[in-house]
Amino acid sequence: MKYYKITVLAIFCITACIFNVSAQKKEGDIEIKAGNYQKAITYYHNENLSSGIALQLAKCYAMTEQIDSAFYLLNFLIEREKDNLPFSTLEGIKEFEKIKKNVEWENLRKKCIQFRNAHEAKLNIPLRDSILEMRRIDNYYQEKFDSIMFTNDSISIKSFKEKWKATVKENDLILTIIIDKYGWPTRELVGNFASSEVFFIVQHSSDLELQKKCLILLKKATDKNTSDLVQIAYLEDRILVKSGQKQLYGTQYKKGKLYPIQDPDNLNKRRAQIGLGSIQFIQSNSYYQNLIPNYGFELYPGDECPRYLRDIDGKWENIGGESFSIADDDTISYSLNYIHICKDQSYFNSCTGNACIRYWTIDFSSVTPELFQVEMKDSLLKGKEYLIEYYIRTNSKNKTSVTNKRDVCIFLLKDRYHFTTKYDHNTEQLSLKENFKISPAILFSENKPVEDFSEWTKVSNKYIAKGGEKYFLIGRYGKVKYNTEINLDNITVSKIYNNNINIENAKIGEAFILENISFELNSSNLKESSYPTLNHLVGLFNIYPNLIIEIAGHTDNIGDKAVNVKLSKNRAKSVVDYLISEGIKPNQVQSKGYGESFPISDNTSEKGRKNNRRVEFKILKR
Repeated sequence: MKYYKITVLAIFCITACIFNVSAQKKEGDIEIKAGNYQKAITYYHNENLSSGIALQLAKCYAMTEQIDSAFYLLNFLIEREKDNLPFSTLEGIKEFEKIKKNVEWENLRKKCIQFRNAHEAKLNIPLRDSILEMRRIDNYYQEKFDSIMFTNDSISIKSFKEKWKATVKENDLILTIIIDKYGWPTRELVGNFASSEVFFIVQHSSDLELQKKCLILLKKATDKNTSDLVQIAYLEDRILVKSGQKQLYGTQYKKGKLYPIQDPDNLNKRRAQIGLGSIQFIQSNSYYQNLIPNYGFELYPGDECPRYLRDIDGKWENIGGESFSIADDDTISYSLNYIHICKDQSYFNSCTGNACIRYWTIDFSSVTPELFQVEMKDSLLKGKEYLIEYYIRTNSKNKTSVTNKRDVCIFLLKDRYHFTTKYDHNTEQLSLKENFKISPAILFSENKPVEDFSEWTKVSNKYIAKGGEKYFLIGRYGKVKYNTEINLDNITVSKIYNNNINIENAKIGEAFILENISFELNSSNLKESSYPTLNHLVGLFNIYPNLIIEIAGHTDNIGDKAVNVKLSKNRAKSVVDYLISEGIKPNQVQSKGYGESFPISDNTSEKGRKNNRRVEFKILKR
């Protein structure tokens, strides 16, 4: 049976251990780089014998012809990493060339094969591969959706949705066969990663009865760890919402609006019990358009495994160029900067999908940046506030990991950035030449509380745009404090809509202007940018179930009065129709159009006319 093709995954595991930071390890790494292997040994001996230290010491002993010690450590390494380490990983390390002719090297190979076969024999490989292929297809449509919707091409959108729907139904049929035959695909049956990916396939299913059946099986199969409980919560909420009931954990949204919740006063308590963070009951900034193309670094279109970041859609680039690529076959690719697992994942998993970007904070020159750049879908608007989020993970639980503010820098620039480096052989110094000087807009906080970044963690920042920023950059820039390995995924840049509507102390008959409501030119068709405010208004009905309001449309005095009245009526009705479509009862909302009859500003200026073109809601009953 063919092995997982995880040569590089073993590298991930081992090298992550190598770069757990301490002064001794850092000195040892420097000495190895300089070729001073005997001196490096003295530093590594002051560390606990982890897999990473064992590998480094084995290199040193091999290069200094201390053969017995080298093989002792390699045996230790293979025993410790027996489920993750294919022998080809060791064969690719240059320091071991001197000992490959030794008979013990062949014994190591046999031991690796023995462990490999034993591990693979425990799993149902065809079933695992089937699940991962289903998830790959599922994820393709999930992440492609944003870019398709952004085109505003109704024909392309309709065709895409039809293909997506057909694919979901096909996955439903395959999954039904699987669970009828095997029950829930457990970790013991298909491995950790494939087992966790089944959940996403079920979550996106169109078959409610299949989801209910899977929820029962998942609850029986869970071992009560946090990830299992979170999956159960998401699936349970999805089933409740699709069944027309209120959700329990607040995980389900539509157009950014939180679906109704059972017992909202104890929502955060329930979420805390299963490991979810707290949530605001009414979301004020919930609908947004992500300006980052291909934010998950997936491959569109096609099935060939990309070897480099530049091979994917979205025009992402590693500034300065990528290097060191391994392609075992058509199932896995790895460069120092980009990982895409086309079919098989075992040790390593991205936040979502099959890909992420990666870099080391280590830089002995303290000069060369490690930055990733992409052109955003639209330029940022001056003075507007944007939410910038990304998921981060290291392969280390060391408390010194990711604590330096320059480990993760974010730049928002008007022009494309690039740099070149030059090495001076006389001074042995490396210099950096940039097409223009840049300064981080956001730094990873030095004062951020120590957290365990060995699991994917969301980081959120806010940014006030200077105006015209078109390029997004993220990565290491400048001198770093520690050495660690950083993975980034699911990067978001989105405009924040501030929709604070507070009617707690409002009186009957009081009117409120609905901010950020906009329509197409000379039309009553709502723009999507209006959704956050309207969703917030919908949320008020969850708090005040007896609320009755009037939606009023107003115009400026340009044009015919009768036309303005008709336009204001139609726009008010469009707002009411949207609220009703979101579950508000028709008898709780009514619409009226007043045209230019009630200005709030002078119509002699453009600013005044803009103020007069507005939508209000008036409280009739609370």
